Amino acid sequence: MRRSARLLALFSHQRSRLIVEAARMTGDRASAEDVVQDAWLRLSQNARDTQIAEPVGYIRRVVRNLALDEYRQRQRRERVMSSDAGDAAETQMADTAGADRALMARQELALVVAELARMPPRMRRAVELHRLSGAPLREIAAELGVSVTGAHALVTEGVERCRKSVRGSRH
Repeated sequence: MRRSARLLALFSHQRSRLIVEAARMTGDRASAEDVVQDAWLRLSQNARDTQIAEPVGYIRRVVRNLALDEYRQRQRRERVMSSDAGDAAETQMADTAGADRALMARQELALVVAELARMPPRMRRAVELHRLSGAPLREIAAELGVSVTGAHALVTEGVERCRKSVRGSRH
């Protein structure tokens, strides 16, 4: 089987999981499907020029990065649109309990994202796979080259770090 055919088969096998992972990050299935399609285009382009040692890890990382980019772009668009509506409307919305909760959720998300960025790469990947993708510990262990117990420890410590970061901001 040619390399491109193997990559297509591998991608097709992973596609559903990639869409779920991207949808959790973007909050929108249609955007997630676009992200996964863009990731496939990048994988197929880069595979022509170079040998990709871990195509599953590569495509997951590309999906994650593209989904984060999509999420950030949407946030910027929403900020621009809301600032165009004027400060008076924004002030009225901020007075409602729902807006307060939304603001708190965005702040907590920013704290979690910052904490993830400070984590060692393997710990961050373990948390992302477990919490964002719903990957089982056995799969995480295989991808990271650690025991299932080691994968559990990475996830547990990473999640606890995120919780402490959020709790610390409330005090």
